[in-house]
Amino acid sequence: MPELKGSRTYDHLLQVLAKEAIAARRFDFFAKVANLEGFAEVAELFTQASESEVGFADGHMDFIRQVGDPESNRPIGETTRNLTAALSSETEDAELVYPEMERTAAAEGFPEIATWFHIMSLSKARRAEVLAAAHAALEEQTGK
Repeated sequence: MPELKGSRTYDHLLQVLAKEAIAARRFDFFAKVANLEGFAEVAELFTQASESEVGFADGHMDFIRQVGDPESNRPIGETTRNLTAALSSETEDAELVYPEMERTAAAEGFPEIATWFHIMSLSKARRAEVLAAAHAALEEQTGK
């Protein structure tokens, strides 16, 4: 079997994973707006579409996991590996990605967006703490 990593097929899997993930979030947002506007049937259509997009993304991830986590470049599959990968990417977001975005937004004159990015950085740092605790507890439980 050919190597998936580095292939155009792998690049395509990453592209459609991102597209499906974005579509799922968009459809969830659209459903919330429809509900707020009193269009429950339309909201349900958007919710169903979102769930479908998540299913598609899960299918893509099933192939992508052969290579590893596309975000952290760490091995994934079993829970301990998944926790390590998630902790790595959340820490990077908290310490590097969102602070840089915050600085850029502030420098470009978007103070509300800069504040949003700061809040996101704090949220990611908190999630990293929770993931680290879960990882430590799982290691203690399983001896891995």
